[in-house]
Amino acid sequence: SAPFLTARQAAAVLVPQLPTLAPNLHSPLPTRQPPVYAPQPAIDVREATFRYENGTLALDRLSLAVPAGQFVAILGRNGGGKSTLARHLNGLLRPQSGAVAIGGEPSAGRRVGELAREVGYVFQNPDRQIFATSVREEVAYGVRNLGVIGQEAGQRVDEALTVFDLTAVAETPPAVLGYGLRRLVTLASVWAMQPPIWVLDEPTTGLDVRYTGILMDRLRSLHERGNTILFITHDLRLAAEFAERVVVVDGGQTVLDGPPAAVLSDAVALSSFGLRPPPVTRLSALLAPYSFPHPTLTVEEFAAAWSSAAGNGER
Repeated sequence: SAPFLTARQAAAVLVPQLPTLAPNLHSPLPTRQPPVYAPQPAIDVREATFRYENGTLALDRLSLAVPAGQFVAILGRNGGGKSTLARHLNGLLRPQSGAVAIGGEPSAGRRVGELAREVGYVFQNPDRQIFATSVREEVAYGVRNLGVIGQEAGQRVDEALTVFDLTAVAETPPAVLGYGLRRLVTLASVWAMQPPIWVLDEPTTGLDVRYTGILMDRLRSLHERGNTILFITHDLRLAAEFAERVVVVDGGQTVLDGPPAAVLSDAVALSSFGLRPPPVTRLSALLAPYSFPHPTLTVEEFAAAWSSAAGNGER
């Protein structure tokens, strides 16, 4: 198979194919209009500080407000505080100073089980979340813990199994399934609980392209239904394609926060925190002096911009 090209190598191939236009006179792609949200944040973290017993300062007066219905990608290098932040949202950890509110209500004093009605948490490792003897029992466990019984419980479980294509393995022990299917089991378990807020800690880690596609398609559906999504990832391509807001966490603080086009195209700022723009965004930056629209965040945007540039050349 042909070797992959770096962004710079790809630019060298593509530049001669662009029409001759004056540099730096290109028009940016149409901006994505931000949706209008309810004024009450679904997630409201204010000046939260948390230090582990070994002395590691994981959160350092971190603040983050997420409106209901927003899809937020949380980026950052390992040890920056992303997972610690996530565990504060479902009560697994509590801030030593500062405050966390979920759905407008302080989380202090609320049990983990109570918060689970509002926050569905997906661990990075699915094996930390699975323990039942069958897929159906695993999916039903959280529903029963919410006090949902009878026909409604059965309907929720059946729907979740169908949504994640798990009906054929419903009676199978999760432990014997492959990694990708075990990940889908954890997602189905949260789906059946119907929380308005989803917090996912590196959910695509270890998944192949097929299972990543299934997972992200379901998250897109949840977002379209009005759910709030907090998606921790190292994959900036997924952040570019699915998120409407990108937050970078480093040193226990939010250090970058804005629309994907602004955050993911700022190579200098990202490099300060061990990150790089997605490959297609780096490529569009190299082509920008030749009147190519920048930033382009996804392959689809790049293809559309390329077609437009080629069309302009023909005219």
